Amino acid sequence: MSYRKMENLSSNFGSLNLSSRARDWSSSNNTTSSASSSGSNSQQQRANLQQQQQMQAAAGGPQDWQQLESELNAATAKEFVPGRGWSTQSSTSSVASNSQAKSYAEIFGSERSQQSQQSQQHQQQQVLDDPAVERILSESTIPSGPTPPPFRSLQSLGLSDECWRYFRGLSLEQSRQMDPSDPRHKAIPLPYCNAYCLDAPNSSSRSSFGYPASTFQVVNREDGNLYCLRRFDNVKAVTPKIAETVMNQWAGLEHPGIATLHHCFVAQRAVFFVHRYIPGTQCLLDVTNPPTFDEPIIWSAVCQMVTIIRAVHGAGLALRTLDLRHTLVQVDAVRMRVYLNCLGVVDALEFETRKSIQHLQADDLRSFGRWVLSMVTGTNITASTDTQTLQNCERYCMQNYSRELRHFILTLIRSQNPPSIIDISRALSARLLDELDGTQLALQRTEKALAGEYESGRALRLLLKLGFINERPENGVNRRWSQSGDCYVLTLFRDYVFHQADGAGNPVMDLGHVVTALNKVDAADEEKIVLSSRDGKSMMVVSFADVARCLDSAYQDLCSGSVPPPALQHQGSGGPY
Repeated sequence: MSYRKMENLSSNFGSLNLSSRARDWSSSNNTTSSASSSGSNSQQQRANLQQQQQMQAAAGGPQDWQQLESELNAATAKEFVPGRGWSTQSSTSSVASNSQAKSYAEIFGSERSQQSQQSQQHQQQQVLDDPAVERILSESTIPSGPTPPPFRSLQSLGLSDECWRYFRGLSLEQSRQMDPSDPRHKAIPLPYCNAYCLDAPNSSSRSSFGYPASTFQVVNREDGNLYCLRRFDNVKAVTPKIAETVMNQWAGLEHPGIATLHHCFVAQRAVFFVHRYIPGTQCLLDVTNPPTFDEPIIWSAVCQMVTIIRAVHGAGLALRTLDLRHTLVQVDAVRMRVYLNCLGVVDALEFETRKSIQHLQADDLRSFGRWVLSMVTGTNITASTDTQTLQNCERYCMQNYSRELRHFILTLIRSQNPPSIIDISRALSARLLDELDGTQLALQRTEKALAGEYESGRALRLLLKLGFINERPENGVNRRWSQSGDCYVLTLFRDYVFHQADGAGNPVMDLGHVVTALNKVDAADEEKIVLSSRDGKSMMVVSFADVARCLDSAYQDLCSGSVPPPALQHQGSGGPY
């Protein structure tokens, strides 16, 4: 209703002797009888009656003023038409007219003169003509009703293609197994199974630790997790007590850059070490031959290794395995991550070697310098590397890298008393802050990918429940599951979500409508929708919350009467395994 019509209503009602409450007025008969009892003349009565009839014709007859007020304040009306989707109809009132409309208590509450009304209307018109007010009204963002679902593409749901391929590769790697007839399965002790050999096909059986060794990817039957199992044969110096002591030393150390030692034991005349399995990694020695790393990547690896050394030295332990052969790198779409492997192996194999922890930690820092130089040159430099090779590597670093990096490497390698890891952390404070910034950026990308996968996970749970419930043949005679039962709304909701069609009967593939509807059911939204049967003879108005309650109730009924999978698979064995 426009503001001009409101002005006419106000002028018509202003001349009437109504009470302070407009809702007390009921019909023209009551007003007529009231006017006759006051003793006024018949001409005045006829004039009042004509004015009332004109008012009723303009307002559509006597009706509820609360309903009239809601119609005046409504800006848009949305209606769902089965087979056609949502239709939007704009009302004749605009934002400006709604801003001019007063409450009914102010319009009808007291008798005001025509002159005061005109002056107030003139003031309102001046306010509305102000350019600032017009700009505010034109830029109003207040929603006038339910908005249509946004357009969504299939690529906007879940992970990006690059992340999807990366995690798919990790999943395929973790599902690898050796052939069941492979004789190497006999080398795997219980409770480990689903083994896959990680050794190179043409590699020597003798490991870098001096003993014949084999490395497997295995699954623990007790917890179902993946582990890296190393078997060392012909080791006579390690007893079960030594294995337990080493395991207790390293079991409490947790760090994101460490392949944690979970178990160390003696079985089958061999020593076994069980470390955390990190999928998608490869040996750093294979990556750096030939060298392809830029200096920022080298500084990033140095900062990550500094945090690892600080955690191990802070626990009163020593690495003793810091070289390219025992370093793993994981290169994804965002950054390169460094992991240190084989921790605790040297502690068990050389348990009888009596060296102080201070001496071992100083050796770790010298090995750290040789490790950085190995990354720069692509040559695995150890304590037994000859002097000529070491000088050639230092000359290569001097010619191709910055003075800061060269000074850092030579300080660690040539010092008789190398600086502590705390002093190194202070010297690299600016580099460590840069690494922290890179970690935060990687975390933000991961959270963004997780947010996209979160929507897919919620929709999957709802679709699985709907798939279990809709049109079950064994419940055809049950009234609760029949076409007139309580769960009939789920069948209609399935058609409402997935079987949309336009006016010509063509299918509407609106992914935004599907995602919006499933999200509102998951959130139990109170918004109401119209569900229609396929023949159009039955319709019902329900809210998304009603659909959610019906879905949970029906799914709980199914779960209470279902057969557990272990009982279904082992009905002849007498019980679950």
